[in-house]
Amino acid sequence: MAKQARASSSLQRIIVIRHGERLDNVDYMWTRTAARPYDPPLTEIGVQQARDAGKRFLGKDIHCIVSSPFLRCLQTAQQISDVLSLPSLHTCNSIVDVLSNHCGIHEQPAVPASNVAELGINISSRDTSELPRYPEKTRDGVKRFSPAYTRLANAFWPQNLVVVTHGYGVQEAVVKGGGSRNAFVDYCGFVEMTRTARDSDKWTTVDRGNVDEYF
Repeated sequence: MAKQARASSSLQRIIVIRHGERLDNVDYMWTRTAARPYDPPLTEIGVQQARDAGKRFLGKDIHCIVSSPFLRCLQTAQQISDVLSLPSLHTCNSIVDVLSNHCGIHEQPAVPASNVAELGINISSRDTSELPRYPEKTRDGVKRFSPAYTRLANAFWPQNLVVVTHGYGVQEAVVKGGGSRNAFVDYCGFVEMTRTARDSDKWTTVDRGNVDEYF
């Protein structure tokens, strides 16, 4: 992955955020005619949710953004990137949604879509490694997220990152930051964590939004 100018602080910040509202959760007929039913776009509300999230992250000294290659995440990432005037957008295949029927996926996905540039999404560095294989068991798929965040943070150390992923991914970030695995993550729900040393997996949660723990 290409790197930007290095940050001066030894405190690294990572914000893990879910994508905005997805079309198939509003238009229940969309998947019946869609060429890529596993890869819905954002709704207009979802686009605005992403922009609002970007505004909330102003002043947090974000250096780059990494996204799941699913369209709803890339659109969310692009909106945040535009608000924060970030120079690059990277993809990471380890933070894709759990590839199971439970998550609305019924085949091996091919992401990102070939027309993302036409949709105004500017990917500067694309992860070319293999995607996880469909079908995944949920308990296996969720195990991908936490180590992926550590690898990304190490790769970009000491830069501050926004990582755009899926609901399960944010739930695992809650756990990584010391919270409960029982968390409801709304659209554009996020967890902000910090650490003070490269290769450390000791993260402290410093902020959350649209995330509710229950016991």
